[in-house]
Amino acid sequence: MRSILIALSSALLVSACSTPPAEQPTQAADAYKPVVSLNQIMVNIVDPHSHEIWDATAKAPKTDEEWRNVRHAAVTLAAGGSLTSMSGNGPKDQVWRSQKDWGRLSQAVSDAGLAATEAVQNRSVAALSKAGDQLLQACLNCHKEYKLVIPEISADPEIHKPEFQ
Repeated sequence: MRSILIALSSALLVSACSTPPAEQPTQAADAYKPVVSLNQIMVNIVDPHSHEIWDATAKAPKTDEEWRNVRHAAVTLAAGGSLTSMSGNGPKDQVWRSQKDWGRLSQAVSDAGLAATEAVQNRSVAALSKAGDQLLQACLNCHKEYKLVIPEISADPEIHKPEFQ
């Protein structure tokens, strides 16, 4: 009886200490289900935070709070580019995502956001301006291919009111 208890205890100990098998990458990818369209991502995430970057190059941040706000916009843009690469639930979103250049165009937004993040860390308005130019080019390149009507770029939020589609 004692040897059975020792064997059973050993088996439980071994099973408790063993690591579970690693999750398969496809399981994580299969779990993603877009809940908004790419247009909603652009209108509500990419566009307003892009304007914050562009505005900060026109009127340089001076306080810690202003720099934090620009950092927030930059990080959100970096994430927004990644989010657009995963697609959305709009009628053309899956078709767009399947195009060979979609990933590159989405990455260009992320790269501009990362460049802006670095500029903020260094509190460099010149580098922020360069990141803003990089961001503008990323936007224009994507709109040339996928949404030919390019929104008017205006730093004034009363003038620039993007349509929600």
